[in-house]
Amino acid sequence: MKKKATVLEIRDGHAALLREDGLFVKKRNRGYKIGDVILLEEQSFWAKRKIFASLAAAMLITFLSGGMVAYARPSYYVSIDSNPSILLEVNMFERVLKAEALDPAAVDVLEGLKLENMNVEQAVDEAVGRMSEMGYLQSSENNVLVTATAENQVKAEKLVEKLEKSVAKEIIESNSEAQVTVNVVSYDMVDAAKTVEGMTPGKYNIVINQLGKDPKDYVDVSIQDIMNEIKDAKEAVKEEKQPNASEDPEKPETPEKPEKPTPPGQENKPEKPQTKTQ
Repeated sequence: MKKKATVLEIRDGHAALLREDGLFVKKRNRGYKIGDVILLEEQSFWAKRKIFASLAAAMLITFLSGGMVAYARPSYYVSIDSNPSILLEVNMFERVLKAEALDPAAVDVLEGLKLENMNVEQAVDEAVGRMSEMGYLQSSENNVLVTATAENQVKAEKLVEKLEKSVAKEIIESNSEAQVTVNVVSYDMVDAAKTVEGMTPGKYNIVINQLGKDPKDYVDVSIQDIMNEIKDAKEAVKEEKQPNASEDPEKPETPEKPEKPTPPGQENKPEKPQTKTQ
């Protein structure tokens, strides 16, 4: 059985890797680059003992070079909102460092899911798939909002492109009819959302920037209800700009034609009688 592993550091012809199950592995470098994800064969019992023996050396390499620090530092924040709200901390290698449930419903969604060290695309698919199984995304009236943010806006946009494709595929495969919105939010939304318990950066962003309301009043409001409120607000603005069809617009007054001036010398001249022709 093969397991995925991420290359953390390369030194002296060897690579330090972190497997998806959290195990460090030292392997001869075969042209790997930092951040590469490769497949490793599952080791036998005696081979595993060798892996554990090399654990200290692998950890030393990563700590000395700062590779472990880079791996453990969040570079992206990805939020998933429907009725449950989930926040993922993701490192520079697009690996999930932490999956946080922001409400009781999200706790149930994440139960049994091991998203840590998983590629973020797969992690989002797993979470969205579980939401669908639990009935949150079955109707076309349901909404799921996936947002990504990073200090580097370009990287965040690239990640969103990948997430949009993978989430759309997951929605189709799970026979869901939910409406999916995937977008990028500014990095300052992360710190702002942390000031409101239970609020994700994505949800905070639409409440502030599209509704202009206080996010504290929307912690327990589902994305579906928020999207409906945004839709109603837009329609109300549109109706205000359109004239009322029941009221006839006032017709502009037609200016009177000016009278022709009387030629000089004919002011008091009587009009000629009209002759009838037979």
